[in-house]
Amino acid sequence: MEVGFYHHQIMSSDQESLFRLIMHGDILYTNTKVAVWQAHKSNISKELNKEYTVNNLFEYIYVRDYALQKKLIRSNRIKRWCNHSVRFTVRKYIKKYTRNGGVKNGISFYWMASRSSKAALSAVFDVKVLAVLLLDILQRERRK
Repeated sequence: MEVGFYHHQIMSSDQESLFRLIMHGDILYTNTKVAVWQAHKSNISKELNKEYTVNNLFEYIYVRDYALQKKLIRSNRIKRWCNHSVRFTVRKYIKKYTRNGGVKNGISFYWMASRSSKAALSAVFDVKVLAVLLLDILQRERRK
């Protein structure tokens, strides 16, 4: 309760809450089921929506800010983790949006993400991301 589960209005509020809980230590692993996550057709996480995805990047920023405020982890370590996590997530979604709607869609998502987080800016320079964008362009050219 002190950590404040489901404190933020983002898609991954459960994961963000668990990250904050883990930083306090004393974590126990058990094979016993203690919770159930119900996936259904209308889950917001099933929807590919750029605005939701960009807002969800704040999951990492909220965790970083919480750790810095509570002095739970060395600042350089949590900042590095946050930047890496944002870049990784943006790369993953550039690929998803490109595969689902073409290069324009992937770049549109990247533009939205890069305006909300400086860490997102370098995501497009990943070789795998550039390859997905290039392959999509080549496949569309072949169809013409």
